[in-house]
Amino acid sequence: MDRITIPLHAFEEAPDIAALVAAADAEMAELMAATVTITGSAGDDRIEGSSESEHILGLEGDDRLRGRGGNDTVDGGAGDDRVRGDGGSDLVLGGDGNDRVEGKGGNDTVDGGAGNDRVKGGDGDDIVMGGAGDDHVWGNRGADRFVFTPGTGRDKIHDFDHAEDVVDLTAYGLTDIDAVLAAIVQVNAHDSALALPGGDRLVFDNALPGDFSADDFILA
Repeated sequence: MDRITIPLHAFEEAPDIAALVAAADAEMAELMAATVTITGSAGDDRIEGSSESEHILGLEGDDRLRGRGGNDTVDGGAGDDRVRGDGGSDLVLGGDGNDRVEGKGGNDTVDGGAGNDRVKGGDGDDIVMGGAGDDHVWGNRGADRFVFTPGTGRDKIHDFDHAEDVVDLTAYGLTDIDAVLAAIVQVNAHDSALALPGGDRLVFDNALPGDFSADDFILA
């Protein structure tokens, strides 16, 4: 329980009770508006937030972090972490290591970071990034943006929805959509792949080359 102290010398005359209450209310509102930071340790931490907006930092170790309600920032840090946002529009970061990252409800930004990660959006319109390493990514429901940058590795999108989702390749500097579409090749009975500059590769689960159009990509 926090204690709020209102100095009486702040009032030139005898303090007015209504003024005291107003000052206390203002200070309480400021305390409530502040974002709480919860920091783990070098060990394997298990941390859950609350219905408020929080910053949850796992640091080292193989952590399990969950933001719960509010618009949270949840960062696994180093280690093989399980990191989840839950309700609210969250920023969910795996950090270094082979992580499982999930946004759940809200319009989230989820980023696996370095390592071979499994990254999922959730029910909202999410920004989904695998990061460096060979990652498996899902947008789940909503109109999602899958963002890839040089050094992303060999990633696989498991649930690309041509009606709502887009693949953002802006960081590669590509400008010719026809060349991008022509570079998509079928790799088995159900999947397609797109070779990207620098040896990166993007595989689309259950999508064939003829399914793609210019509306599926964002270029430079």
